[in-house]
This record gives sequence, structure tokens and C-alpha cells, in this order.
Amino acid sequence: MSLKRSLPLTNAAVIAIAFLMYALLVSPEPVMKLARSASAPVYRLPDDGRVSLVCLIEWDSGAVGEIISAADASGTRLTFAMTGEWAVRNAEIVRRMTERGHGLALLIEENEADADDIRGRAEAVRSVSGVAPPIAVCTAKNAERLKKSCAEAGLTPFVMTATLGADPEGGEAIDSLLAFLHTGGWTLGFLPTGDSVKILPELIEKIKNMGYGIVPAHKMLYNYSDKI
Repeated sequence: MSLKRSLPLTNAAVIAIAFLMYALLVSPEPVMKLARSASAPVYRLPDDGRVSLVCLIEWDSGAVGEIISAADASGTRLTFAMTGEWAVRNAEIVRRMTERGHGLALLIEENEADADDIRGRAEAVRSVSGVAPPIAVCTAKNAERLKKSCAEAGLTPFVMTATLGADPEGGEAIDSLLAFLHTGGWTLGFLPTGDSVKILPELIEKIKNMGYGIVPAHKMLYNYSDKI
């Protein structure tokens, strides 16, 4: 085939590739979806009209009690992600979470942890709450490395679709977070700060007004049952 004859084919291939890349960039559907396996980190779940709000209990946990009260006042069930150490130190408030019907998750912040370590942390949460956390929220950048260890420990690894900053300020922060709600199935994270307490009622109201239900994260899993 001559060079002149091959050029149209080459140009057509370049155009096709460019179109595909454009479609992926502008599509409201994320490229990475949940695999039907406990060994894959969850970035989002199938759209069934529900989303989850996940309180990430990291370095600042002073407003956790107020977060629970704000959620209870609106009849909303959140997910609280915590370390095993934090759960043991705050057993009373962890029991309050479960008594009010909120979901529990293990929080893993480092890039690597073996299955025995993760299993021990989950047991620490269970020992004070009476409920074994079925999921692990991974906040490290290399969460992919944790999926095998989480699966071996019997937990489904989650990664937040989007997370509010430490000091969210009203409507603008809420709108930037809700911009991710093209469809349901999202897991939206926030920190238990005083600013989060202030905007949580508005955030919950806007999500519900958009037609979405808010449920604990583990209730959106493929293998969810009421026994969890």
C-alpha cells in the first residue's frame, strides 16, 4: 500500500481515537465502576436512586456527636468510618451510632496494611459496637494496593467518589459536591468539623430534593442483606 493510500486510514484512526477520548471525558458516567467482587475498591455503585454520606473520622473528631444529632434530626442514616483505635477510645459514641441505625466502616489511611492487621482493627470496632464493619474506607492514594488485604479480611474496600474539604462554607461547597450526582450510587465523604455540622442539614435536604435516598454505604453493595 502506498503512503498516499495509507494516510486516509491513519487520519481516520486518529479521529476515532480522539472521539473516544472526548466521549469518556464528557460522559456523566465514570469510567471505573464497581466490579461484582469484594476484592475491587468501590468508586461508585449501580444507580438505584440512593447515595451515601460518609463521615470520615480522621484527625479532627470533636463534632462527631453533633453530626449524629444533625443526621437524626432529619431522619438520615449516615456511615461513620473510623479506626479501631478511635472506636475503642470512644466506645460510648460508637454505640450511639449503631443504636441510631447508622452504618459503621473501618477507616484505613495508609497505603499498605496486611489482612491480619485489618482484621484486628475491624474486631476492635466490633468489640465496642457489637457490629462488625462490613466495609473499609480507604483514603490513601494507593488504595488499589489494599483491595487484596481487605478481601482476605472479609471487608469490601471503598474509596470516596468525592469528599468535602475540612472547612466547607455553605452553598458553594455543597453545590461543588452535588455536581458529582449525575446519577445515584455515589459515596460522598465529609469530615466531622464544626463547619460540616453547619452545612449538613442543607446538604441532606438538597440531596433528597434531587430525588435521592440516603442510606448507609454497605446497603448499596451487591451482596447486601438485612443481616449485615
